[in-house]
Amino acid sequence: MVNLNYRASAGALALLLCTACGGTLKETPPTDDTAAMLEAWAGYYAAIADLQDNLLASDSFKIDDAHRAGAIQLMQSIIASNVVGAMGGGDGSYPHIRLLLSPTIKIGVDNPDTLYRAATISNPDGAYAYRVWGKLGTASDFLLEQFYGPDPQGAISTFEDDDLTTGEDGSFEIFLSAEPMGENWMELAPTDRLITLIIRDSFSDWATEQPATVEIERIGTDGEMSPPLRERDLIRPIEQATEILERQGRFWPDFSSRLRLVGENNFIDFRATESLGIPTQFFSAGFFSIAPDEALIVTIPDVDAAYCGFQVANFWAASPDWINRQTSLSWCNDGAQAAPMPDGGYQFVVSPRDPGVHNWIDTAGLSQGVLYARIQSPKGEDFAPPEVRSELVKLNALEQKLEPATVRVDAQARKRAIAARQAHARRRYQAW
Repeated sequence: MVNLNYRASAGALALLLCTACGGTLKETPPTDDTAAMLEAWAGYYAAIADLQDNLLASDSFKIDDAHRAGAIQLMQSIIASNVVGAMGGGDGSYPHIRLLLSPTIKIGVDNPDTLYRAATISNPDGAYAYRVWGKLGTASDFLLEQFYGPDPQGAISTFEDDDLTTGEDGSFEIFLSAEPMGENWMELAPTDRLITLIIRDSFSDWATEQPATVEIERIGTDGEMSPPLRERDLIRPIEQATEILERQGRFWPDFSSRLRLVGENNFIDFRATESLGIPTQFFSAGFFSIAPDEALIVTIPDVDAAYCGFQVANFWAASPDWINRQTSLSWCNDGAQAAPMPDGGYQFVVSPRDPGVHNWIDTAGLSQGVLYARIQSPKGEDFAPPEVRSELVKLNALEQKLEPATVRVDAQARKRAIAARQAHARRRYQAW
């Protein structure tokens, strides 16, 4: 029976905790590890203050209400990511798979089409080896990457699904170690740095595609108990989290300012992401500035690739509420969300108000922001990135500018599209 006598329960608890009622706490003096741990923690708090100062002093903070809120949201995301990742992800001795980004943690041009998972690994003295195994899902693109959080150079190495040897049922096994192991091997150089192993599933068809199932272990730890937590175990993770904060505080204000150099409602040419992200990815970014009575028409020729996406983001490189608003569309594949033109290319209409076309990209309250186009794993050795064209028009003149075959939607069709996004998000994150 549940004890509802709270006073009695509280009294019993106080009796148990009362050191004068039967026992004394045994104390040990602080050590050098104690001082180092507390110094690292103080440094982390100082880095949070510096991060805040840098973001709030940035030009992007002054743009509008959405960007002021976005600055606070970015700080929340960085801190939350540090808590569960750099500081809470362990040292790689007993790794586990966790969510890296989510609908509430958005950093670094998060892609609404992608499920991001991660594990912390390391390889002190080259002695560690990891096994990653599972079964491929049906996502358009799947890959693994190694990142070192404080390093601005991006990916250390990448393992693409095109290079993956699998069983007939899609089962796979990948080894990470200093020396080659097995059919699928990813080099893990000797280092005591805490490396983030990122697992990405990118979806074109949100209605049907499913992510891979993935597990990880450090080889040799099966059935082995972990050592108890000690002060020295927290020092390096806290220091690395502090380095990440310091890097983020410098990077994002500068990044957002450089994006505006593109010029209003223009796009840079597609270019290879290379080591900054996915080596087989090409991206184009545009700076939009759209009034409530305007729309930006963006046209991209068709390409043959494993995955393509188009999205809106703020100047902090974070997506708006992509679950409940149509702020992104996949393209270039069968089952993709965007409707192609008769020539196979794609025409998107970016605007704050719904223009009643299928390929609408909702600015979600942003008066200014960034548009990103992604192409991942293009087919063919002679791939030539397409040219992105854009034109700003008044909404009342939009009809004259659209392709005749433009797919239209009414309010009910738009509601069904939003419901489909919501349903996919529920499936994507149900296990996390």
